[in-house]
Amino acid sequence: MATLQETLNSHYATKDEIIELSKAVAATALRQDNAAANYPAPGTADVMITIDYDEELQKLVQHQAPFLRYLEANGCVAPSDSAKVGYRKKQQMTTSTFIAETQDIPDHNPAAFTDEIAKMQTLVYPIEVSDMALKGVNEIDLLADEITDGFLDIAQNKDVALLTSDGTSAGQPEFEGLFPSIKTVAEDAGGNAITKDLIDQTAQEVIDNGGSPSAIVTTARVGRQLNDILYPTVRNVDKVELTLGNWVTGYNAPNGVTVPILVDPNLPTGNDADSLAIIDNNSLRVRELQAPTMIELAKTRLTTSRVLYTYFTFYNRSEYKNGKIENIGEE
Repeated sequence: MATLQETLNSHYATKDEIIELSKAVAATALRQDNAAANYPAPGTADVMITIDYDEELQKLVQHQAPFLRYLEANGCVAPSDSAKVGYRKKQQMTTSTFIAETQDIPDHNPAAFTDEIAKMQTLVYPIEVSDMALKGVNEIDLLADEITDGFLDIAQNKDVALLTSDGTSAGQPEFEGLFPSIKTVAEDAGGNAITKDLIDQTAQEVIDNGGSPSAIVTTARVGRQLNDILYPTVRNVDKVELTLGNWVTGYNAPNGVTVPILVDPNLPTGNDADSLAIIDNNSLRVRELQAPTMIELAKTRLTTSRVLYTYFTFYNRSEYKNGKIENIGEE
């Protein structure tokens, strides 16, 4: 049975592919400069096109890459002007205490900060359609259809990486995704079904560490278990608006906040390997040097060639403010 990663057509670029992409970008930029100098008629110059979400694509991305869409909607995705992003990873070492008016300040360990660098990763989706195919089909715009498929493929591949990349395996970007990055608050269900006590315990640990639960990210299998244990006899369950017009089941965290339960199809599931994460939005960042963009490639045969690409990276700057439960089994 093919894995999800094997079914995705976009991939992280090799060194040679990055060189070729850089040449294409430079050539397009040169054509644009020359065209601007000669004042051509509109639409006659080759261009790099940054792909925007239209309404239908938004719906599709929400279904195929919900964690990515959630981060975008909650201000966790920001542009960058550098191929390397510096940030400080914090390790909390102390907490506040009450003292008498004349008492000495108690001994303590200051918070530890580690300087880290997140490198941009290149994700590409090559497109090639024969000129005969383009001219021979009137009912369907094959190129536009392939561009839409490529955009969705890139979004889904990003979603997979943001959730599960370990930063070292072949075919994965060189950063740790959400689940591998969480190490401090890490619980093991031991192949058993999820329980409300275990969720509450994990959420409380996150809060005790200074985090504030923003959402739960999990699989559909665990999502169904959560509905059963959180609302066993209630017909009208708590709903939270995840993004505009998209309502999902909510979980009442120990700090009194109702957070959305985000079901993501790109998480591994089955064989007692399901997982759940309680996230704090303030600790998660996606940085983009280049949003998903399309560029024409040089025509060397009777085909129309494009490439969709994006430069991005991800980091969890306060992993202890997030929690996870792994190895969740069936009910």
